[in-house]
Amino acid sequence: MVSPRGRGRKAEWLMEDLVPEVREGKPREAGLTIVLDKLSQRPTEEWLEMASRYVDYAKIGWGLPLLVDLRDLTDRVRTYQEWDISVGVGGTLLELAEVKGVSSHLLDRLWELGFDAVEVSSGSVDIPLERRLRLIEEASDRGFRVFAEVGKKDPARQMPLSAVIGEISGILKHGVAWKVVIEGRESGKSACIFDSHGNIRWGWLTSLASTFGPDSLVFEAPFTHQQAALIKYLGPNVNLANISPSEVLSLESLRLGLRGDTFMMPSSLDVPGGPSSKFVYYLLKHEGPLPTREIVRMTGLPRRTVNNALRILREAGFVTAVGEGRTAVWVAL
Repeated sequence: MVSPRGRGRKAEWLMEDLVPEVREGKPREAGLTIVLDKLSQRPTEEWLEMASRYVDYAKIGWGLPLLVDLRDLTDRVRTYQEWDISVGVGGTLLELAEVKGVSSHLLDRLWELGFDAVEVSSGSVDIPLERRLRLIEEASDRGFRVFAEVGKKDPARQMPLSAVIGEISGILKHGVAWKVVIEGRESGKSACIFDSHGNIRWGWLTSLASTFGPDSLVFEAPFTHQQAALIKYLGPNVNLANISPSEVLSLESLRLGLRGDTFMMPSSLDVPGGPSSKFVYYLLKHEGPLPTREIVRMTGLPRRTVNNALRILREAGFVTAVGEGRTAVWVAL
């Protein structure tokens, strides 16, 4: 019998000729794809054979583990892990257990059931950061790979950017959680980096990426246009979560530049400079020619930072200016 781990290897025909090597194999430290399993259907062998090499984690969301037969739950966990996919629960379940005073018991039971990852959050109820850090330690001591989520689910209770940065700083300084998840909700709207229409709030994204670097962060991004924008801005190995199982191959094609949204992006979009330069370049490619003052307004970056980014991009041949001085309009090449 062939082990599941030996199957599902990447199709090799023409891959070396058409696809650049921009993705590491599993286990990955970056470029994570985390699917949201809503228990609507079982992961089939056909899906696992096609998609398992691109999926790093399956997160069973909300309080769903409480609603299914124990045998079915453990069988699902075991199936994922046989295909090298780690399995965790969303932070809502641990938040509920914390409110009920049984968080330690829940962690024990999840470990016994075979889960190997857990999310610690404060999205639905207010759990002080110090208490969350202790929960992170408890989970890590049991052997879990811990994701710490920052942000609120309720659009009326959104945290300011400064508070989000403060919490991420505290979690990363604590040094126990593996990654910090930026709340995006299943709806992809009205949470942290997404506005009420599901569009990226570029000032937020730039601040987070510039402050922490993308490798330590995971962005919940359920929609294709969000995934494409994050990949264009932060590169093919950005960590993405809340991905529908049916969209795994679609996302991987975005990462590899195999569809129009990111066509040939990994081999051609080697933008020089830091996140600010990449942000300015992406904006010009996406929005078209813009004067400097409009770039400043749309990015939320200081004028000096924008001017420096434009200088770097111009010297590297990525942008050019049409006109002179204050009337100049910048064009992406």
